[in-house]
Amino acid sequence: MSIQLGGVLLGNFFGGLLADMFGRKPVLFAPMFVLTISNLVGFLAGSWVLMAASRLFVGLGCGLFLSTQYSYLCEFTLAQDRPLAIGFPSWAIQHCLFALLAWLLKDWRYIQLMVSLACLSDVPCLVVSELAHGIEIQMYE
Repeated sequence: MSIQLGGVLLGNFFGGLLADMFGRKPVLFAPMFVLTISNLVGFLAGSWVLMAASRLFVGLGCGLFLSTQYSYLCEFTLAQDRPLAIGFPSWAIQHCLFALLAWLLKDWRYIQLMVSLACLSDVPCLVVSELAHGIEIQMYE
């Protein structure tokens, strides 16, 4: 757990800097790729060293994602709706659902796999947003 929280610390520290350098979208979606791969490695880990490295990268991905998600969300939310978008307890609801699923699965390896598959659900969002961005650019050329 300490290794994972060290990764979260590093991810939070560098997340804002990277978002300013490369933009928020890459720093929001790249950690999803890191989380997917890291959780798959954790699912397949045969040694504690590999599992520890996996947890470090899981923490790093979480830190990068958490440092940019709210600012990215605010960019696409109307001013009058921002308090609801930021204040809605989605984090608490997500943790409650995760705890329920972890209780049902019971095996930590399958929990790793479940989280990896949940991160894969962001791939269609990235593809759709890139397609929409490409269409928008073509419309204005």
